[in-house]
Amino acid sequence: MQVTVIGTGYVGSVTGACLAYLGHHVTCVDTDVAKIAKWKLGQSPIYEPYLDELIALAGTIGSIQFTTELADAARERGWSYIGISDHSESAFYAGGMKPDKLARQQDEIDEVNSRTTGFQILKGIEADILADGRIDYPDEILDTFDYVIGSIHSRFNMGGAAMTERVLKAMDDPRLTILGHPTGRLLLTRAPYEIDLEAVIEKAADNRVAIELNADPHRLDLDWRYCRTARELGVKIEIGPDAHSENGLDNTWIGVGMARKGWLEATDVLNTRDADGIIAFARARKSA
Repeated sequence: MQVTVIGTGYVGSVTGACLAYLGHHVTCVDTDVAKIAKWKLGQSPIYEPYLDELIALAGTIGSIQFTTELADAARERGWSYIGISDHSESAFYAGGMKPDKLARQQDEIDEVNSRTTGFQILKGIEADILADGRIDYPDEILDTFDYVIGSIHSRFNMGGAAMTERVLKAMDDPRLTILGHPTGRLLLTRAPYEIDLEAVIEKAADNRVAIELNADPHRLDLDWRYCRTARELGVKIEIGPDAHSENGLDNTWIGVGMARKGWLEATDVLNTRDADGIIAFARARKSA
């Protein structure tokens, strides 16, 4: 289908981009619109040549069998690495990882990596941000991970000022690499908790904390509208599928679509870096 988009600015650009994403041939009369609308599936700055660098920061059950299955599925998708990010100990309702279980998992990851070439499993965690803003686990355990995602999973009814302060305090912890699903929303099910997102994004810029664009279709959090704000402030976005199974890895493509909708390019996305780049980003946070 041939479509002509007449108009300038953000609305025209997004319209053209969406039509191109759906496979239509788009002709635009404005240079900026044309720059966006020429993107077709497989041709956007995020899709090529960066597909093999997309990381899946996946929540798993933590067994070596499941870890290996996800690693194999990631390799089949052309990715060069995957990060395993189980829930932390405080998330008891989700089988949160106790320290002894974490140690066994990390040994298993080391063993798998030792016999694997061309692919790497990163050691991660999705640690609860506790009510007082602390990150779950003592520092000596947090230091064992390649990266740390911090997320809110409890006390959603805190007032906006208290919730914002809770998150801002967590972002002062140099071991925090990525702020996960920053509003806690579940589309059509749970409203976002009250939080000053502008303040959070500004803090992320100051402290060089990445923010997750959670690509689970029930979340899509960070909302694409704030992706552009993050980009303007130099905040890196991490596209996470929130995968709890092999099929969940494909949520990544939904996240890529939302990133494109938010005008992000490959350099704006943390997980277009290779595995060493992810580790270096986390280490730079610790030494800041």
